[in-house]
Amino acid sequence: MRSTRRLLWLAPIMCASLFACNLDSGTDDGAGGAGDKFVQPDIAVCDPGSGPHSLTIDNRYLPMPVGRKLVLDGHEGKASMHLEVTVLDQTETVAGVKTRVLEERESQDGKLVEVSRNFFVQAPDGSVCYYGEDVDIYKDGAVVGHEGAWRAGLGGRRLARTRESVEGVG
Repeated sequence: MRSTRRLLWLAPIMCASLFACNLDSGTDDGAGGAGDKFVQPDIAVCDPGSGPHSLTIDNRYLPMPVGRKLVLDGHEGKASMHLEVTVLDQTETVAGVKTRVLEERESQDGKLVEVSRNFFVQAPDGSVCYYGEDVDIYKDGAVVGHEGAWRAGLGGRRLARTRESVEGVG
């Protein structure tokens, strides 16, 4: 049920959670730019014990200031799609870490089809860590499922997914 449009929004976030702060500008000012080079990520920075983690997510590649809202409109086939992504002034504790909540509200032809609450923190080195999401799937105004929901630390889930599992989301 989760569609390609969701993957197109989620994949950059998941990739950024693994790689956003793993670029080295090679300059002393930290401004980055054309001189950026890839540095192999160390996912251990997202481990709950590697904190302290921050609710202030100011990573230059994936900033999430409270109140930021992204609105996307488009079409999938003949259906009109609308997605609102908002960084909320709310927190959720996941795997023992207080995380920032990012809410996605997706509508198709004016009807709500999904609301998800995604959980992020910033690691001490500036990396953005994705700790999972709660998902409500709607049909005719009522919640009918929770497909795609996961939380770090539950059911053997890890703190982030590999590139291969991002490509396999569907």
